[in-house]
Amino acid sequence: QYMHLDEEKAKQGRFNGIIASGIHTMALSFKLWIEQGMYEEDVIAGTEMNNIKFIKPVYPGDELHTIVKVIDKKTKKSETGILTVLLSTYNKEQKVFEGELSVLIKR
Repeated sequence: QYMHLDEEKAKQGRFNGIIASGIHTMALSFKLWIEQGMYEEDVIAGTEMNNIKFIKPVYPGDELHTIVKVIDKKTKKSETGILTVLLSTYNKEQKVFEGELSVLIKR
């Protein structure tokens, strides 16, 4: 898609320049959560994503931060559970991404 790759064409488009893909923004949001060190090696694997919203475009040079809220916890087996978090990612001015992520986690 030109808005992610072609700088000249992107300047003429609705976003007035290059923007990150939504999938890239989502991946970065997950990375920022993991880097907070809240669960470190306790996360075994992702299991589900829901209510994914790409709210505003993310531009080169935007500084992002992610706020994580635990919205559900379930026991799966004696050593594991499912943790669901709401990831809300912001640039300096506004929310740009929101999504629910469930992960298999060591208990």
